[in-house]
Amino acid sequence: MLAATLLTTLLHVRSGTDLYSVQIVAPNILRLDLQPDGKSAPPTLVMDPKRHWPGDPQADLESGSPAIVRTAEMTVRVWRSPFRVAVSSASGRALLSGAPVRGGARFTVDGSVNYYGIHGFSLPGQNVDAHQDPRVGVLRTGGTVQANAQGDGGAPLIFTNRFGLLVDSDGGRFNVDGAALSFDRDSRKEVEAFIIVGPPETVMSGVGLLSGAPPMSPKWTLGFINSQWGTDQRLIEDYVATYRAKQIPIDGFIMDFDWKAWGADDYGEWRWNPLKFPDGASGAFAREMASKGVNLAGIFKPRILLRNADGTMTAAASYAAAHGLFYPGEQPYPDYFSGRAARDLNFADPLARSWFAAHEKPAYDTGIQAFWNDEADVAGDFRFGNFQFANMQRAFYDGVRSWGGRRVWSINRNFYLGAQRYAYGEWSGDISSGFDSMRDQSTRMLSTLDLGEEKWSMDTGGFFGTPTPENYARWMEFAALVPIMRVHSTQGQFRQPWRFGSQAEADAKRAIELRYRLLPYLYSYDREAYERNVGIVRPLFWEFPEEATDTIPYVLDEWMVGKWLLAAPVLDEGTAHRSIYLPAGTWIDYFRGTRYSGGRSILYRVNPETWSDIPLFIREGAIVPTQAVQQYTGERPVTSVTVDIYPSTTPSSFTYYDDDGTTYAYEKGVYFKQAWHAVQTAAGAQISLDAPQGSYNPALRSYVVRVHANGRVTAFTLPVKRGVQQMRRVP
Repeated sequence: MLAATLLTTLLHVRSGTDLYSVQIVAPNILRLDLQPDGKSAPPTLVMDPKRHWPGDPQADLESGSPAIVRTAEMTVRVWRSPFRVAVSSASGRALLSGAPVRGGARFTVDGSVNYYGIHGFSLPGQNVDAHQDPRVGVLRTGGTVQANAQGDGGAPLIFTNRFGLLVDSDGGRFNVDGAALSFDRDSRKEVEAFIIVGPPETVMSGVGLLSGAPPMSPKWTLGFINSQWGTDQRLIEDYVATYRAKQIPIDGFIMDFDWKAWGADDYGEWRWNPLKFPDGASGAFAREMASKGVNLAGIFKPRILLRNADGTMTAAASYAAAHGLFYPGEQPYPDYFSGRAARDLNFADPLARSWFAAHEKPAYDTGIQAFWNDEADVAGDFRFGNFQFANMQRAFYDGVRSWGGRRVWSINRNFYLGAQRYAYGEWSGDISSGFDSMRDQSTRMLSTLDLGEEKWSMDTGGFFGTPTPENYARWMEFAALVPIMRVHSTQGQFRQPWRFGSQAEADAKRAIELRYRLLPYLYSYDREAYERNVGIVRPLFWEFPEEATDTIPYVLDEWMVGKWLLAAPVLDEGTAHRSIYLPAGTWIDYFRGTRYSGGRSILYRVNPETWSDIPLFIREGAIVPTQAVQQYTGERPVTSVTVDIYPSTTPSSFTYYDDDGTTYAYEKGVYFKQAWHAVQTAAGAQISLDAPQGSYNPALRSYVVRVHANGRVTAFTLPVKRGVQQMRRVP
């Protein structure tokens, strides 16, 4: 028998023993739920456990067959027997129709579309350095793709330039076959699917509403970071001294195995190595680095060594075994670093997380205040689940937040949707040097962003091998325009700029300084990631969805930095000319000032001998704040920010943001936020500023405004005024 209960925004349909639910989560988000035999199942970590959806979105319901629900952004038709829905945009454009089924979902998609999401560029079992067809990882037009965390990462998310489909599942797979779109192998007996209507950035905002957006990063992590395997206290002190002497900005140093007493008895996995870092355990080394503006991070592994040097069980292994904290089903395996047997913790267990974090606190208190989590995906022939990395970082996130107010930050090898809630950055693994490997990183970054991970990084210069000076210089220019800028290498390799000759050093320094000038711009977009799950870097088709069925899906070596800058770094050896696609609109060369009409490709000249060019373009309408270069974030109070404005006849805006850069006070309104607006009219450029919001009082006292219009630059100074809106017209 079929029965239905109608509410304003919620429809329940019982068909046989199964219960279907239709809910309007937001004006553009539809929740479809199937409870087989009427039984619910716990959600996975894909979903934000603290989410609370807006109150009933305003919707009109027409009963009948089909029942019709209308919001400001979509129309949903619901047939009761057999159960299915059809979703259209507010303009009436049909998008997809179908329903959840036991074990998954089946839909028919209207129109020809390109698909994105599901899995990153490097698929499981493939060499991450294999030079692939880049469309494998970003653009999907058919076939079956697994959603899992192995390789570069995954998400139970598929989207187009018109809608997205998110399924709450620990793994699973999507299949595209012509107009048919399906998901199966759902990890839950209950099937919970969300249809998000809108272009890609709207879809990502919807994903943030459902799965959670990333917390703000410590401001220093937007600077330059040196990571290296094969260091000790003296070497790092020498490196930092050289960076400072050469006036090459740096904010952080990440230490590999070297920092800890790995293999030593008495919880060596968590302790400073007293031989390599004699001043580590006292905190004196970290204090010295902090006095020079350098923050320290250290590597962590998910495993526990089972035996002491004398063959007795380690105290850590004894506790883990007694409390059932080891990952179920995994057998002991040899740790490649110490040669001794080890097992991995099951970070899904709350006790394992709290115990692991508690043992880190002494190192945290003495300077290891950011985390590099590694190898929580596979050990020997054993493969962990999709949430092992997320839960490992969750241990640190929950621990640090309970210890005090300092922001948490980490990098991790793989990603699965939901991890972003725990201050989770991802890096693309142990890659090789060389131009082929470097070129692949742009596609790997874009494909990871398509999974909902806003904070991506790579081993700039390559982990293995020795980059040529040209490769290093070009890679540093690339890295200056990604979410996290860091270099890294294996033992016996070095990635400091001065290691590659005077020309590469000068190029690398110039790239690092560009990043530090852009910090106000970058940090404002880190705030946007927190607010709506769209951050510093965006694939072109996110910003230009109307072009996403033509040229843009195939442009995988360019991206937007925020809304107003287009980066197209040089990724090939010996390049004298680089083809660059500029989307529709007017673009201005950031360094040369040349103006271009978009909607076409240009042939851009670069210098193959000095490698000093960084192709970077400003979108007309841009509002871009910059500051003077500092040797590390917070070296000096920023009392003045330069704001370059390129007004368009279409109104544009930018929200400048700042806070203390260190704590979570921003969650309670302790921030400074000011919206800027610009438009070019017949009477001239009109510039306006909203009154600042938030209770944070920055050092900022004035803006130096430069309006680029009518072939000239008009400069003036505006004081920062609390509680006041300001306006200025430039003839």
